[in-house]
Amino acid sequence: MEWSPEFSIGLPEIDAQHQELFRRLNALSLATDAGNKQEIVRLLDFLDAYVVQHFKDEEAAMDELRFPYAAMHKAAHAQFVAELKSIEAEFSATGATVWLATRLEGAVTDWLKKHLLNMDQHFGRYVLARREHEQRSK
Repeated sequence: MEWSPEFSIGLPEIDAQHQELFRRLNALSLATDAGNKQEIVRLLDFLDAYVVQHFKDEEAAMDELRFPYAAMHKAAHAQFVAELKSIEAEFSATGATVWLATRLEGAVTDWLKKHLLNMDQHFGRYVLARREHEQRSK
């Protein structure tokens, strides 16, 4: 999965976090292909912490900018965290199997693409419109 400018929402910190998620997902894909269970566990731990922090940062930006669809966006984040926790519970129960790593990779990749191209782009358009409005008001 390659980062593309089409995924950018116009907030440098958030865009940088999205790019880091792409890098780590690619690393997860390589670890899964290689059957490297230790690396899979390390990347899962990273994703768990990073996704939570990323969502916190993104939601803080939404609140600061008074994004009118923040509640819906936050609900999507919560749903994804619940899915991630479910997969992590399976990892805890069965260990780092390649099947679970593949499932995790697919779930995260699919969700990230859909979320970035829909909800995050909607937020990005709002950010851009606010900036334009603020510049015209000066």
